[in-house]
Amino acid sequence: VSRESDYIDINIFEVSIKTRINREEDYSNLELLWKMILFITNKEDLTIDFLINKLNRDNVNYFRLNTEDFPQNLGFNFNFKDNKFTIIDYIKNIEINIEDINSVYYRRPKLPEINFKRLNKGRKKFLLDEITYCFEGLYKLMRNKYWLNKIFAIREAENKMYQLQLAKEIGFR
Repeated sequence: VSRESDYIDINIFEVSIKTRINREEDYSNLELLWKMILFITNKEDLTIDFLINKLNRDNVNYFRLNTEDFPQNLGFNFNFKDNKFTIIDYIKNIEINIEDINSVYYRRPKLPEINFKRLNKGRKKFLLDEITYCFEGLYKLMRNKYWLNKIFAIREAENKMYQLQLAKEIGFR
């Protein structure tokens, strides 16, 4: 990862937040927008490290969710009865209520490596699929948050069948 690309990513994040506020022409919600930023990434993402250093200097509240830490060091509590949804960091011994998150930066998540020797390939795949569904559930619960890069738009852009259907609908042959 080059320093130039790190600089660009950080600036894109800052510009995106500022642009949203400018479009709304309401600077009163700047504090709310920065209430808490959730970074969905991986442990090796150096760009997020640079961004977090800046946020620490600016005293901005954030939580870094390294996806490969799930489920050993990280968990979710989806309580639909009480409408309370939390991210649990077992190492830091903290719970983050997703209601406290205002902005999400989805960047290079990784699935955990399952090293259970007793599990065959089929069971490992099943477990990884279930982990993926947990994350997808979390993302959907946060669909009304401000996403720097909208995950569902990314998924649509990556889906070849959807691209072909959309191309046909707008007149491509």
